[in-house]
Amino acid sequence: MFARFTSSARRHVATATKTATSTTAASAAAGETGSTVIPQDPLDVIPSSTYKQAPNRATTWSVSQRNRDELVKTDPRFVGKDLSMQPQPLAAIELIKKQPVSFVHGNIAVCHGTDFVQGHPKVYINLDKDKTCVSSLWELITKSVSLYEKAVNSLDRSPCFRVDLEMVKKYMFSALRRYSTHSVVRQSTLSDMYKLYAKNQPISVITAHDFITGRIADAAASVDAVLVGDSLAMVAKGHPSTLELDLDDFYHSTKSVVRGIDSKFIIADIPFGSFESSTEKCVETAIKLMKIGKIGSIKIEGSYELTDRIKTLTSFGIPVTGHLGLTPQRFNALGGFKAQGKSAENALDIYRQALHLQEIGCKMLVLECIPEKLAQFITEHLRIPTIGIGAGNKTSGQVLVMADALGMLDAKNAKFVKQYMNFHQLAVDSLNTFGNEVKSQTFPETVKHTYPMKEEEFTEFLELTKSL
Repeated sequence: MFARFTSSARRHVATATKTATSTTAASAAAGETGSTVIPQDPLDVIPSSTYKQAPNRATTWSVSQRNRDELVKTDPRFVGKDLSMQPQPLAAIELIKKQPVSFVHGNIAVCHGTDFVQGHPKVYINLDKDKTCVSSLWELITKSVSLYEKAVNSLDRSPCFRVDLEMVKKYMFSALRRYSTHSVVRQSTLSDMYKLYAKNQPISVITAHDFITGRIADAAASVDAVLVGDSLAMVAKGHPSTLELDLDDFYHSTKSVVRGIDSKFIIADIPFGSFESSTEKCVETAIKLMKIGKIGSIKIEGSYELTDRIKTLTSFGIPVTGHLGLTPQRFNALGGFKAQGKSAENALDIYRQALHLQEIGCKMLVLECIPEKLAQFITEHLRIPTIGIGAGNKTSGQVLVMADALGMLDAKNAKFVKQYMNFHQLAVDSLNTFGNEVKSQTFPETVKHTYPMKEEEFTEFLELTKSL
């Protein structure tokens, strides 16, 4: 049974039993007189005996509250709509979609409303007669909507007017996101990456360097994970390499990316200079990044020399992703940004390092710029997922820098990059169009892009200026 309130009017819903009983009785009476009785809409029923008042409001309603007819004429949910073509149950669903549950008081679920602080939120849900409290918000939503479904569907309506329980639950559940600091969207975890790995489904990873690129990555359904890479030093900060990026700069960039992501698994780099000096320094940096929230793994470049650091991180429950092959933080020692593992000895060394990283606890491994055959061999001999970049398509997944993949920079890409669009040129063309429209005064358009002012108000304004 539902009871719905607004700051200016109240409407109640009878229980399915009471409504059905009333309808049956009315139908019986109609049978005796030979007339046709239209089943009552539950929102038109106002059973005073089942009325549930707000815990913090007096039992008398203020005289300022409008009646139902006035409400229909002024409420934006109804103005301009043909109510005869939009049955009240659907209007109720529309209200439920927009106003999620705020809290539970006894057996009354109080939903969010603009007049919440005045003590009469817009929506009340009477869970049941026995005042049985629910154990979770999801149970509350399911139980509440089930009661409403029973009340409405008990009426003699055509199938097109039946309430879709799953639809209502879906919209109520999604609406909660706007009023809670806890995301109702499930974020992917390391376990999800391993499920893909177990099914031999390639894992797609893309980098992000700020809030906007984080939102773009999060909206891409076929992307499984987001890497906040230190490559942002070059694509977002304009540095010639990743070495110039300090921890504080990377930390704030990572926070902005994380704010833009709701559903993707997030991997964060540890930038150069923030982990090399000691295990304590490495742990301190990793903890600082993990405390941002939502980060599922820390990526670190190196192998044998990081044994103690990686073991310590994993012992603290921090998942570590390794990085072998071309490690950009060490490009000077490698002779530049060059492919690695092309000789038998170098390939064997990389393979041994991969086995070592797996042994000391790495959960995933990035393989960058190594021959495809070597990457395939390593992948086949490890028990952890490998993510390739410039390592062929035989790894467990692929990662690309978003700025490279979307053509955000007017620069030449590496051989292994596939550019999926020319974002830079599209942006330049769009800005040129904007500039030309400003110069030709075709933007902004008077009606489309500006705000109106009543003529009498403007006339009064002109009169007022004369007194200045």
